[in-house]
Amino acid sequence: MIEDWPQDIGGKPSFSYLENMPAFVPIMFELTVFFAAHLMVITFYLRSRMWPFKNAENPEDTRKQKIKEYKDKFANPYVAAAYGYIDAVIEPKETRNFILHALEVSSLKVEISPTKKHGVPPF
Repeated sequence: MIEDWPQDIGGKPSFSYLENMPAFVPIMFELTVFFAAHLMVITFYLRSRMWPFKNAENPEDTRKQKIKEYKDKFANPYVAAAYGYIDAVIEPKETRNFILHALEVSSLKVEISPTKKHGVPPF
């Protein structure tokens, strides 16, 4: 450190490394988070073999392939049904019959309420 002009941190001049160390703790924490985020992105690029500067050999075929993969994996009701996220997959030609059946079943439903345990309290 310069002896003529000591560091002034928080209004307190300090003359040694140990006295200045608490001021660098937040800075080191922020730098750790910053470099960890960058390391995560670099790791993502390495593991997925995708690079932002690399162009596809045939972009139109690659695009069609990615769209097909997306439709097969995510835009497919049978995948959701296999995982149990939905109860049934209704085909368009079966929609009317399915709705009529649901209305018939719900119109015949009788809700049985439990008997009252107490009467009206006296006032």
